[in-house]
Amino acid sequence: MSPSVVRKVGHALDMPLHWRLTRVEARWFIETYEQEQNMSPILLEFAKLDYNMVQSVHQKEVGNLARYKHGLEHTNFIMGTYDI
Repeated sequence: MSPSVVRKVGHALDMPLHWRLTRVEARWFIETYEQEQNMSPILLEFAKLDYNMVQSVHQKEVGNLARYKHGLEHTNFIMGTYDI
C-alpha cells in the first residue's frame, strides 16, 4: 500500500469524521493532497484559495461579533447608570 493510503486510513480510524471540525479536516486534506505524487496543482491552488476565503469570512464575523458584544457591554453599563 502507498504511504498516502496508509496515512489516510490511519487518520480515518483515529476518530469518526462527524466528530471532527470541518475546517481543521479541510486543512488536513489539503496538506495530505499536496504530498501526493499525482496531485493536480490547479486543484490544489483552488482548494487553498477556497480555504483562505472562507477563513477570511470567519475572521470578519468573529471581529463583528466581538465589536457587537463590546458595544452591548458598554450600552448595558450606560443603561445601568441611568437606572439608578
